[in-house]
Amino acid sequence: MEETKNIINKIKIILVDDSEAFRICMKRFLEAEFNAEIIGEAANGIEFLKLKNIFYVDVVLMDLMMPEKGGYETTFEATSKYQNVKIIAVTNQYEIAYLNEILEAGFKACVFKNNFFNEIIPTINKVMNGEYYVPDTIKI
Repeated sequence: MEETKNIINKIKIILVDDSEAFRICMKRFLEAEFNAEIIGEAANGIEFLKLKNIFYVDVVLMDLMMPEKGGYETTFEATSKYQNVKIIAVTNQYEIAYLNEILEAGFKACVFKNNFFNEIIPTINKVMNGEYYVPDTIKI
């Protein structure tokens, strides 16, 4: 477990989710348990794309379904503009999370919200090591 903490230690993260309560939970968990630095937050894709610090982020945790501009469209735009950005889909929308769409949009990984606290750290580690990750239960 200590090895995992060292890998993610001081990683810079932006949280994008329309649920403020879930953003707060993610932030507290990542900061307290793994000393991650949350450098930005947004409630939708429009707010995210207006952030000035996207160049400095290591990982973005992005909800798929948000008002005004959702995660698929936002991720496609962000990865086109910022080629090095690593975006992980974080969703509870099992029925709309399809492997092909996630990869085509530019996501590097996907984590379901009900497994977030168990899977996000190993997922971030994989993404930071250049790997992709999607749950076995995701639709093909």
